[in-house]
Amino acid sequence: WTQGIRHMFHVSTLKRISSAQGWRRAMVAIYQGRDVLAHGLVRRGLSEEARRTILALTLGYRQGVDSRTRVRLLRSGTVHLFAISGLHVGMVCALVVWTLRILRVPFRIRWGIVPLFLGVYVLMTGGRPSAVRAWLMLSVWATSKALYRPPMPMNAVAVAGWLLLVYQPLSLLQMGFQFSFIIVIALLA
Repeated sequence: WTQGIRHMFHVSTLKRISSAQGWRRAMVAIYQGRDVLAHGLVRRGLSEEARRTILALTLGYRQGVDSRTRVRLLRSGTVHLFAISGLHVGMVCALVVWTLRILRVPFRIRWGIVPLFLGVYVLMTGGRPSAVRAWLMLSVWATSKALYRPPMPMNAVAVAGWLLLVYQPLSLLQMGFQFSFIIVIALLA
């Protein structure tokens, strides 16, 4: 209801009548890249359970995790690691920045392309609201660094919130949106 959905319907069969057009072709390419990355991650000599766990932790393929593992993670309180969120986006950001620094990419270029890498990762993992929030915040942060401006964390949170509300105003009514921003603001304060 808070997302503006007023009617639900049940789909019994899907039939593709044409290939992707316009910007949707980019999404198809991103999802194909995700599949290639997933196959590359699990091609090693790992057990089936380890493969499924790695895919869930890195790319958000949670459906592959068996119920026994889910129950163990739920009881241990670590099930939230399977939800691609701001933590994952932050870790990917650190990995990208670290890799670009090792490759001696110039400072401005390094921070200028970080939002692109993070955006692709967020789209590959399904674009969860907390991941989008983290991506927007880190994009504002990286852009200010690329422009040699002092990054201001509260401004990054405010701009991310404003952009999300411009795109989807009813998300303000979602508890996940509210808690996500309240927690980040509390941590920064």
